[in-house]
Amino acid sequence: MKTKLSILLLVSIIILALVVTGCAPKAGPGETPTPAPEAETYTWNVQSTYSLGTASSNLVADLLQEHILAATGGRLQITFHAPDAIVPAYEGFEGMQDKLLDGAHITLADERGKFGYVADPFNQYACGPTSPEMGAWLHVGDGMALQQEALEKAGFTNVVVVEQVDMQYPEDELWCNKPITKKEDYNGLKIRTFGYWGQVLEKAGASIVTLPGAEVYPALERGVIDACELGTPEGNFAIGLQEICDYCYAPGVHSPGNVHYLMCNKDSWAELPADIQGIVKRECLATTFECGNILAIRDAEARQKMRDYGTKLEILPIDVQAWIVVAADQMWAEFAAEDPWYKEVLDNQNAFLDVYRGLIAEMMPDIRGLRIYAKENGITP
Repeated sequence: MKTKLSILLLVSIIILALVVTGCAPKAGPGETPTPAPEAETYTWNVQSTYSLGTASSNLVADLLQEHILAATGGRLQITFHAPDAIVPAYEGFEGMQDKLLDGAHITLADERGKFGYVADPFNQYACGPTSPEMGAWLHVGDGMALQQEALEKAGFTNVVVVEQVDMQYPEDELWCNKPITKKEDYNGLKIRTFGYWGQVLEKAGASIVTLPGAEVYPALERGVIDACELGTPEGNFAIGLQEICDYCYAPGVHSPGNVHYLMCNKDSWAELPADIQGIVKRECLATTFECGNILAIRDAEARQKMRDYGTKLEILPIDVQAWIVVAADQMWAEFAAEDPWYKEVLDNQNAFLDVYRGLIAEMMPDIRGLRIYAKENGITP
């Protein structure tokens, strides 16, 4: 009897201790965690610069909202809003500066006019870093610190770069209905693209047409344009480019990678306890990793669907790729001569990439290429 009373007393003490310390029951799968009674809670409104209907943006929003809520035990709830929901789509930096937004899913390049040439090295540019290379520069090199400095130089002193939130792999280089075997084959082509990359294509004799993504398919169909670059394989297959173009060229030298960020208002960030700040940063990195892997597989599956459909998946001749690289490098050098701040950032990134790429080139085996080489050359055990 005494033993039973002792056990009941012990159980009662444990239950009382849990109540006194404010322990809350854990949420089940799919449930919103209930914060401990004494825990202060925070609610963030984050506006995305990109339609939440797109695969990558929707993925980032879902992963971050769900994971941060769970990891903080319900203490921080982030709600992603579509473009224009709170501030105009391309005024995300002003929205954070004035605390109309707690945060934004954004890059400097989205609002390039406010930052100048220096916006591109933190996002994507022709013959720039791949997404893994960009991540290395951001986190092991000086990339994050330089990006924060770029914000402040542009007057956005109340905006903080929290962390990278995704990594996308190269875009398709070119969709067209004629083979590209040499640089001269670009001559006379009406190509849908935008930005500085178009200036490189113009050097090869192409005419540049700027169109929204939704207008590309009908423009190809009507002959308004002859070719296009638009996005990654998953997105290009989804809009049906394989139905209207015979050729799809790779690798994506004009867009080797693409990354985006969670940025926030400085006061909103400072209001968060240190442990929640740490959780947000780690969950952003986890989302980057997850998102990158998911999107890579989706792109691979899309390319196989293109192949099954009958699209000619071709590799752009090495001489053409090399010409694109030197033409782009010349353009960036011209911009750097105009803008010392851009030159400082670009030189920093290139110095880091020279070391990083040298190491990777020496150490990373091309197992798939070796298997193909062995088969083509009759090498057997």
